[in-house]
Amino acid sequence: MQLQMHVDDGAKIQKQINMPSSKKKRALNGFEMHMISEALKMYQEEQCRGIREIIKGGNNPIMTEGFIIMEVEQLKNKLKDL
Repeated sequence: MQLQMHVDDGAKIQKQINMPSSKKKRALNGFEMHMISEALKMYQEEQCRGIREIIKGGNNPIMTEGFIIMEVEQLKNKLKDL
């Protein structure tokens, strides 16, 4: 009796026995991550600038700069886990 194994049989067997793949497929590639990171940086800068203008005008902003920075950092950490 001869046993023949096709190239893609290894992947099927790996899935059947629930072995983790050696490479984790990322949801976003490096360029996409860079674009999103730059967009978040621009968003953070614009929001903080607006908050400073509100304070200069003698009013109280709804959010603080610290809150914006914290939320952007949390979002960046979530994106790293994708």
